[in-house]
Amino acid sequence: MKSGLIVIGGGPGGYVAAIRAAQLGLRTVLVERDALGGACLNRGCIPTKTLLHSASLYRQVLHSAAFGVTASDAGFDYAVMDERRRQVVEQLRRGVEGLLKGNGVEVIHGSAVIQGPGRVRVGEAIYESEHILVAVGALNRPLSSRQMKKEKLRHEGLVPVSKGSQAL
Repeated sequence: MKSGLIVIGGGPGGYVAAIRAAQLGLRTVLVERDALGGACLNRGCIPTKTLLHSASLYRQVLHSAAFGVTASDAGFDYAVMDERRRQVVEQLRRGVEGLLKGNGVEVIHGSAVIQGPGRVRVGEAIYESEHILVAVGALNRPLSSRQMKKEKLRHEGLVPVSKGSQAL
C-alpha cells in the first residue's frame, strides 16, 4: 500500500514530523534503524542529565551539614544510578512509541535506502510514498590524532558547539 509520507529517522525531528503528518491525515510510515527517540534520548542529553542529577544529589548530601542536615551513611552506587538512567531512557522511548502508535504512524525498524522518487527499500521490502522526509540527524566525527597534532588546539581556542551535558 502506498503511503502519503515516509519519514526516515526516528529522532525528534522525524517522529514529530511523522506524528503531525498523521494528524493532518497522511498515511505515514516512519523508518528507524536504531532505537526511537534519536541520539539525545538514547545516548546523549537524557542519559547524561540523569547521571548528572544523581551525582548532584550525592554532592548535596556530602555538603548538607552546612544546612543543618546530617547524613552519616551517604553512599555512591553507580550500578543503581545506571539502572535509573536505563529506566528513564526506556520510559521516554516507550512514550515516543505510544505517541506514534496513538497517531496511527506505522513504524518499521531497519535501514532505509531511497531507491528513487517515492520508493524506499527497508531490507527486502519496497515502500512507496508520495513524499519522503529524511530526518536522520547527524553523527559526530572525532578528529584523528594526526589532525589534532597538526591543529595544535589550545583551550582558549576551543568553542563549545553545545551546552550543558552535551558539552561534556
